Amino acid sequence: LASMFQSITPRTAGFNTINLGELSEGGALLTILLMIIGGSPGSTAGGIKTTTFITLLAGAWASAKQIPDISVFKRRLETDSLKKASAITVIYISVSLAAIMLICTIQDFSLKDVMFEVFSAVGTVGLSLGITPKLNFYSKIIIALLMYSGKVGVLSMAVVIAEKREPAPLSRPYEKIIIG
Repeated sequence: LASMFQSITPRTAGFNTINLGELSEGGALLTILLMIIGGSPGSTAGGIKTTTFITLLAGAWASAKQIPDISVFKRRLETDSLKKASAITVIYISVSLAAIMLICTIQDFSLKDVMFEVFSAVGTVGLSLGITPKLNFYSKIIIALLMYSGKVGVLSMAVVIAEKREPAPLSRPYEKIIIG
C-alpha cells in the first residue's frame, strides 16, 4: 500500500508515508522521474505533465520508425504539439540543471539530495530528503524561484522573459542536419 501511495504522491500532493531520507539511490531516482513527469494538464500537479511526456515518447517512436505523422491512441497529433512538448521539456530540464549546478556550487550536499530538492521544487511537489532546513539564503532563493516557475509554468515564464520578434519577411531555406 505504501509503495502505491508513494508512486502517486510525487506527481501530485507531496504527502509521504515513509521516511524519504531512507530511499535507495534507485528509489530516489524513480521518485525524481515521477516528479519530472508530474500530473495531468488542468490539475494542480506540477512537472512537465503526462501529455507532454507521452507526446515526446510518441514523437521519438515516430522518428525511430521514420513515420511522418505522430499518432497516439489512433489519433494524429499536430507537429506543433511536439514542438511545444520539446520546448517545455528542454526549458524545464535546463532550468533544473542550472539550479542543481548553482546549489551544488554554493553548498556541500550530495548530488542526489540536491536533485531531489530541485525537482521537488520545480515540480511543486513538496517532498524533501531533509536538507531544506540546512539550505543557506541563496539556495532558498533558488528553490523559491523554482517553486514559482513550476507553479506558473516554465514555458509561460520563458514567453514572458523572451523578446517577441517580428517574423522575417522572407522564408528561410531549409537545411538538413544530422541529428543523433
